Amino acid sequence: MKSIILTIFLLAPAAFSATNSDPLTSMPLSKMFWSLFQERNVIGQNDCSNKCGRYLKALVAQGHEAEIVVIKPHRSRMLHAIVKLTIEDKVTYLDPTKGTVSFDLEALGSFKKSIDHTELASLGAQYK
Repeated sequence: MKSIILTIFLLAPAAFSATNSDPLTSMPLSKMFWSLFQERNVIGQNDCSNKCGRYLKALVAQGHEAEIVVIKPHRSRMLHAIVKLTIEDKVTYLDPTKGTVSFDLEALGSFKKSIDHTELASLGAQYK
């Protein structure tokens, strides 16, 4: 009996991590998302574009298909950056600045521009 329980405890985490491709439930990317959310927002230094840029680089480094989407939120005069994550033709919008997740872009605001990883890399060191 002890060997069966021990085998389950040893194999279960490996099986779970091998099939888990969702960044919000995989530990390093989930922890980073919530750490970015908890960081203080400073316009021009640590704002939505910086947080999304850092999260995008981590997602791409882990093999995910992602890009930054610039939107105009409802009831706001300013533009806002969020991350568009595509996993198996399913699109999820992640906002590490506000700590929100949505499957509907129109619920967050109107689309303005998209920035992919190669374009982000050309923008400079502020997103490292």
